[in-house]
Amino acid sequence: MVLKYLIFICLLICCSSEFSPELARIVEGEVLGIEKVPWQVSLLYQGTHHCGGVIYDNEIILTAAHCVVGYSTSKLTVRAGSTISICGGQLVSVAKILVHEDYSHSRRTNDIAVILLKDRLSFNNAVHAIKLARSSPAHGVIAFVSGWGALDECREQRSDHLRGTQLKIVGREQCASESYGYGEMAAIDTICTYAPGKSPNGGDSGGPLVYKNELVGLVSWGIGCGREEYPGIFADVAYHREWILNAIQRVRNLKINQI
Repeated sequence: MVLKYLIFICLLICCSSEFSPELARIVEGEVLGIEKVPWQVSLLYQGTHHCGGVIYDNEIILTAAHCVVGYSTSKLTVRAGSTISICGGQLVSVAKILVHEDYSHSRRTNDIAVILLKDRLSFNNAVHAIKLARSSPAHGVIAFVSGWGALDECREQRSDHLRGTQLKIVGREQCASESYGYGEMAAIDTICTYAPGKSPNGGDSGGPLVYKNELVGLVSWGIGCGREEYPGIFADVAYHREWILNAIQRVRNLKINQI
């Protein structure tokens, strides 16, 4: 077990560039109009697409913790309602951020954060919230992921246009088995997905994994892209549902106390 853990850590070090938010990608995805996934937003850092995010309501965005830890709140903005990450839609500044207290960068556990916007979004056919799942999707079902990440693992081509693809859910028991390379590093608070040659990562980080029109996951991490032995890994929204709802109330209280 110790040997397997050391091998995994070595893989993390060797592939560390693949975990940074700016490297996120959806390989082999189809181009989408934002109306297909109106809950999707682009999280920008200093005006450049940095990560994905998901609309909970008109002033709350969910994203991955690693997308916001170490980044100045004043330099982060959210773009909603645009198929293109660099223009159009509604651009709103970030007021407050709450990161999961037990987030671990090294283990990528509890990789979730709540963002409070300075101004409320105006809902329309391109800007809309999505419900949080109450249960995790079953092994083998097909979910949908979207984002603006790079189009290949070598980062030679990025997409300014929103893209998406279908992925098969890999149950945690299966993901942690010897069939795949993660072992016990497939944490209890995560969901795994796989499709040959297709996977989100990095710059797609924080974006939505959707099943039956409910948010079931947030893009978190993975090794490589679409590699058979390493499924993509998402924060499990149903697992974190109670924390999310509590964090939303707390971040709103922070805003009220400042008025």
